[in-house]
Amino acid sequence: MYKVALLLILAASTAFAQLDVSVTKVERVKPGHGPQDAQQVTLHIQNNSNKDVAAFNIELSLKQADETIVKSGSIEDFGYRATHNGNKQNGFPKLLTPGESRDFPHLINADESIVSIRLIAVIYADRTAHGDADAINDIVSSRKHFADQLAKQEPEHAAKAVKYAKDDLRREP
Repeated sequence: MYKVALLLILAASTAFAQLDVSVTKVERVKPGHGPQDAQQVTLHIQNNSNKDVAAFNIELSLKQADETIVKSGSIEDFGYRATHNGNKQNGFPKLLTPGESRDFPHLINADESIVSIRLIAVIYADRTAHGDADAINDIVSSRKHFADQLAKQEPEHAAKAVKYAKDDLRREP
C-alpha cells in the first residue's frame, strides 16, 4: 500500500553544524525511471555556516509497513575536484557555499514513511569536520574507496584524489 506522511515529513527537519536539512517533496517513482515500488524523497540542504561544505552524511529513520523502524543513510561528497564556484564544462563540481541551498534526491521503498531525518556529519572544504565519528569515517572510507578505484582506472588523476581522501581531517567540537 502506498502511503506518504507528507505533513510529518515537512515537519521533520534538523540543524547541525549550521547546516539545515529538511524534506521538501516525496513522490512515487514513475515506471521506467527507477526501482519499482519506490518513492523519491527530495532532501533540501541549506548551508547556514560561513564555510564551504565538501561533504555531509544524513540519516533517515523510516517506518516500514509492519511498523518497524529502520535507518537509511545518504552521503553526498562533492569530490576532490570541487571548487567554490565550480566549472561544469571542465568537470569541477561546485561546493555547497555559505547561504546556498540545494535539493538532493534519495530513494526509499514505497511502503516506507519518514519518521525523522538528521544530519550526522559534515566535512568542510577547509578540512574541518563536525559530527558523529563513525559518520565522518564513512565519508572518509567512501573517499578512499573512490581514490583506489580511480588509481586503477585513471592513474593520471589518482594522486590528487588519494591525497584528498587520505589527508587527516581536523575535527572540531
